[in-house]
Amino acid sequence: MTWALQQKAHIISMSLGFDFPTMVKQLVDSGMPVDIATSQALETYRDNLRVFDAVMAMMDAQGGLDTEPLVAAAGAVLAPWGSPTKETP
Repeated sequence: MTWALQQKAHIISMSLGFDFPTMVKQLVDSGMPVDIATSQALETYRDNLRVFDAVMAMMDAQGGLDTEPLVAAAGAVLAPWGSPTKETP
């Protein structure tokens, strides 16, 4: 993202996929109760979004967002076996 902003990019497209169902399943398979596994997966998802927000705030504070690029994030929802099942907006 830093490079794209330094190059005055107008659009930055990113894939921020997070396989929530598989993470819950892995936690449950390791012995965690479903409700706790779901809560842990939600916390991990939230933490990933917070990292992205922190990077954007840092770039804005450094004046990197003067060009006002469009930052778009999209990803695929994965089936448990790892193949995309549908695209998400």
